[in-house]
Amino acid sequence: DYTEMNENIATILNIDWTRRPWMRVVCARAMEGLILVNRREGLLVNCAEVYSRYPILDAHHEQTKIKRYQPLNTALLHPTTKYPNVELFIVEKDNSHKLELGTKTMNVLITSSI
Repeated sequence: DYTEMNENIATILNIDWTRRPWMRVVCARAMEGLILVNRREGLLVNCAEVYSRYPILDAHHEQTKIKRYQPLNTALLHPTTKYPNVELFIVEKDNSHKLELGTKTMNVLITSSI
């Protein structure tokens, strides 16, 4: 049984982890079995890694400062998205393209899909 994302689910994915650290687990579980649909194409997410955007909460947080001689690859959200503060990105890291889902509080790296 599947449910399309709505404003309530988008709000849950954007909850601040500093006050509710257990939300990391909730968000990670929500990504299991996630189906991404683009017109007639679909992608089933088997495994995903969830990272906080805040350095104080996660050592693997997204780098938002420019390093010398390296372009800044960031998954910051655009103001207009289909779901509030939830967006898919293709980010180039380590000489490869990676699919990420970004919210205000976290990035989700899609590591296995069919």
